[in-house]
Amino acid sequence: MGQAVTDATPPPDQGSQPQAGPGSSTGAGEAPDAADGQRNLDDLNLSAVAAQPGATGERMDAEREARLGLSNFARAAVQAEQVYGGGHYEFYGQSTRPHFRTAQMSATEVTEAADAFVTWNGLSNIIRESSGKPIVFVRGAQGSGKYALARYLLVQSDTSRQLFRVDPATDWSLIEDKDLEKGAGYVVEDVTAAGIQTMSAFQFQRVGQDLAGRGATLFIPVPAGTATADPVVAGGIIDFQRTVDPEQVAHRYLAWRSGSAGRARATRLLQRPEIAGLITELCGSGTRFARAAEIGCMLADATAPEKDVAAEVAGRVALMEVGAFEDWFEGLDDLDTQCLAIAVAVFGGEPYDTVAALAAQLQQRIQLPESPDNPDHRRSAPVMATRRRRLERLHATLQPSQVATRHGGAPPGLVVRYKDAGIPARVVNYAWDELDGIRAELMAWLRHCAVHELATVRVRAAVAVGVLATRSFDMLRADVLYSWASQRNQWLHDAAAIALDTAAEEDPGLLAAVRNLVTAWASEGERPSLRASSARAWRTLLDEDGTAARHLHFLAATDDVGIIEAICASAAEYLTFDDESRRREAITLLLHLARSRQADRQLVGELAFLYAAADLITRLPDTGVPGGQQDWPGLLVIATRDPMRQREIAELWRVAASSPEAHEPAHAILAEWAHMVEPSGAARRALARLLAAAATTPRSMRIFRYQAESWAADHGGIRAPVISGEVLAYLQGRNESR
Repeated sequence: MGQAVTDATPPPDQGSQPQAGPGSSTGAGEAPDAADGQRNLDDLNLSAVAAQPGATGERMDAEREARLGLSNFARAAVQAEQVYGGGHYEFYGQSTRPHFRTAQMSATEVTEAADAFVTWNGLSNIIRESSGKPIVFVRGAQGSGKYALARYLLVQSDTSRQLFRVDPATDWSLIEDKDLEKGAGYVVEDVTAAGIQTMSAFQFQRVGQDLAGRGATLFIPVPAGTATADPVVAGGIIDFQRTVDPEQVAHRYLAWRSGSAGRARATRLLQRPEIAGLITELCGSGTRFARAAEIGCMLADATAPEKDVAAEVAGRVALMEVGAFEDWFEGLDDLDTQCLAIAVAVFGGEPYDTVAALAAQLQQRIQLPESPDNPDHRRSAPVMATRRRRLERLHATLQPSQVATRHGGAPPGLVVRYKDAGIPARVVNYAWDELDGIRAELMAWLRHCAVHELATVRVRAAVAVGVLATRSFDMLRADVLYSWASQRNQWLHDAAAIALDTAAEEDPGLLAAVRNLVTAWASEGERPSLRASSARAWRTLLDEDGTAARHLHFLAATDDVGIIEAICASAAEYLTFDDESRRREAITLLLHLARSRQADRQLVGELAFLYAAADLITRLPDTGVPGGQQDWPGLLVIATRDPMRQREIAELWRVAASSPEAHEPAHAILAEWAHMVEPSGAARRALARLLAAAATTPRSMRIFRYQAESWAADHGGIRAPVISGEVLAYLQGRNESR
């Protein structure tokens, strides 16, 4: 859709280098909101989406990782503290706020559960006692490894099963059979003693039956001393006490994390007396298995020479203490390193060169001008700190990127992150709470980053503002978020929406205020930019009553291109949730819009469908193509997996392909689908069946036949002769069956 639907060209933003602080209503040089009216539907160009599909997936992946990295509660990587039940996670399963939130464990975490767990003689009794039970409460002392034991029990008999973490705030009365994956294992995190008492005997039996029916198992670690008066629930409790030395856990984790390539180094480290003394000192006695596992991982990850590894790990452990953290940050006595510390906190996961450049921009904003009164800020000072030295001081590291983009991953090079997942949030919050003198420039810098040419940078900047909004919501709502939402820059609309959703997720106490704000922005008569921002903030309204869908439907009564683009992007996001009820809501919304008797809503529905059709991509295993993987149109995957969704998506294709206003981009995007599925037999058959289902009228039959014929003739630069023939055969079969 013109400039807003592709990251190839930034949207209009004359203030690309804004100097305004958080109190300003517009960035320097920005055009007023009245300029919205200068754009009309002729500016829409959906072929831009088809040319570079995947923007929505890239943006959502970046947001998910940014929240995991910067959240006050989340942890970015699988670390020992989390493994043993001491960490917290963001749960992205069915929506941002569903009744049963889960997060699938990575393959690395599953391998860790199987290979890094230290067993003991009494473990066989626990395995026998838990076998066959759909729900098991694992009761043990703090730090005893309840979470690790639960994971081990789930994988010890089947390492191929899917494992999921479960939000401890789960309402057991709302769990349904459809929420559960077949054969999966679930572990609830951080349940308090009161948590077990929220499950009644009826719920225990009902959920247990649902789990058993799906071949799934649920483990719930609970603290020692937890009790329930209900004998039915009490029957699911297993007590345990490990007879393992914490030093054994540290040794095992060092070996596991080091892998075969680092085995010799791990052996040498354990032979060093300072390493042995460090393990003994930090692990202590009793049941400090979480700390022991964490120390083992830190030793394996240390980048210092072997003689200095003990000092590096001791320094990382010290940062976990509040006072030590403050001393560390204040000890970064040069401005460039302090700015790099903040930039790594906000943009960890981006390539180092990108983060360093953003840090330099922050430094330029807050650098005091050179003068006789400021001799410490000589601009001609030589460059002394190397990248290696700066990262050592920050306890940061370079590592391969884990976030794929539609351009094939992060640019060549390594991404930068803090070694310890809790540091980013502490750095950002410390900078905001304690460094009063840079607050205004910090916000101006984040605003500049929110319109960066890289989508992942824009997303991370918005998440950072959302995290800070939990500390100063009223101020940031008035001085920053309203300002962003009021501009005619679509990227700032996205940033305001991400920040609001992050704030509501981080602090549920803000949810009502956030929803009121988003609803107010949508009011009739409000300026188009605010209404577009409201459309982008649709996720803040997700609930079980379809409020988010009604919100987007209400805003679709418009001919303003900015609002239309916002609805298109939001509808595509709606379809990315891996939850049948959310997909059903999203597709139902598109159908209601496309079938509307109101011309403006009908066109918005057609365009939103085409945006999603062009943008959403799903990679599936396919043994019939080189490499064993094949990109499918995301909506085609949904249609293939559910006959009802297939009929609905077929109807949307029929409407769009026959539309007087949208038929040209519809035909172009359908040709992109044909080109994409051409290598894969399964994908070709799926598309042929879908178009046959869409050809329900003589006119639609002629349209799809003509389009298929054009693919064989290299019409418009698309040549897909195999799918052309298959579609024509399916259409002929449907025609003859009438």
